[in-house]
Amino acid sequence: MRDYLWAAVPILLVASLWIYVGYAWGVMGNETFCEERSADVVSARRDLLPLDFTCEYADGSVYRYVPDAAKAAMYGALAGAVACFATATALGRRADATVGPGQP
Repeated sequence: MRDYLWAAVPILLVASLWIYVGYAWGVMGNETFCEERSADVVSARRDLLPLDFTCEYADGSVYRYVPDAAKAAMYGALAGAVACFATATALGRRADATVGPGQP
């Protein structure tokens, strides 16, 4: 069980990083996101932590370029990696305390 948890940690970290870098690169690399609509731009906010890019227009509409589902998937994968790491570490320490280090 512990080995499966250790294997899940890098997989979940890569998934989280892949989502983050994909959206961060897309948002930070394009300067014309807010100008795509015909309405006047009141403000544009770009944040890397938490990842967000929001355009607010004069007509009161707000558009977010990073969907909430992507944020939930990214942070969920990161939380899963942390949980797997903590659980695998706890199981490893428990097994070492029960059997002794280096014992089969």
